[in-house]
Amino acid sequence: MDVSKLKQERDSARKEVRTISVDNRDKISQLRTHFAKASELKALRDKENSLANEFRKKRDSLKDQIVSSKQKLSEMRGKMRSEGSGRNPAAIQEEIERMEWFQQTEDLNAKEEKELSKKIKELLKQMPQAQGFQQLLKEYSAERDKLKKLIEQEKGFHEKTFEHSKKAQASHDALIAESKKISALQQSLSQTMELLKAKEGAAVEKHGELVKVVGERKLHEMEERQREMRDEARRMQAQQRKIEDKARAIYGRLKAGEKISREEMMVLQQSGIL
Repeated sequence: MDVSKLKQERDSARKEVRTISVDNRDKISQLRTHFAKASELKALRDKENSLANEFRKKRDSLKDQIVSSKQKLSEMRGKMRSEGSGRNPAAIQEEIERMEWFQQTEDLNAKEEKELSKKIKELLKQMPQAQGFQQLLKEYSAERDKLKKLIEQEKGFHEKTFEHSKKAQASHDALIAESKKISALQQSLSQTMELLKAKEGAAVEKHGELVKVVGERKLHEMEERQREMRDEARRMQAQQRKIEDKARAIYGRLKAGEKISREEMMVLQQSGIL
């Protein structure tokens, strides 16, 4: 059997193993990155969902208060309609005082005195109703302001609920995308791991065949010689690069009109410049 060909097949199999191993390490690194990203997105999604639920509860807690306030205002409007428009108690009091002053300062006959007293009594009877109506107006205005604030708060909580729900959905969508990437990488890694196992088996098999043909010791010596030859080639290349760098510097001086030594001329010849 051709030892050189057998060794080439073994080395090719080992190279494939190394290539697949590097690819797998890269995939594992990508998986770690995607898992970390997925963890961040899940935490962010859960946080935004928690905030959305918190604002939703606050919003919903105001609904009963708003319904109650609207019902109360409706009852107040009904009561005001039943009691009429009412009069301003301050205006009634002012009119009573004016009549009393007129009664005290003017010379009235018995009939005029009686009629004026009757009017004053009627106005005094109107006072409690007027005061009650004014109080009802005051309470109605306060309740209306309260309802307005409740509605504004509910609107604010609703907007916050929507804002954080939208952010939670965006994080969830991104998490799904990351999960798909993870799934695809895991599937790909599973396939390449199977392939790696097969290639490793092939490399071991080829190495075993090679050992059988040339023997373990001889194979080791052959590989050692190949390594030495590769090292020597690299060393020679490095030495040649140094000579070329030195030759370029000497050639630069020569072009500038400077004299060079015999040894420097040999360097130029070795480099191939001359």
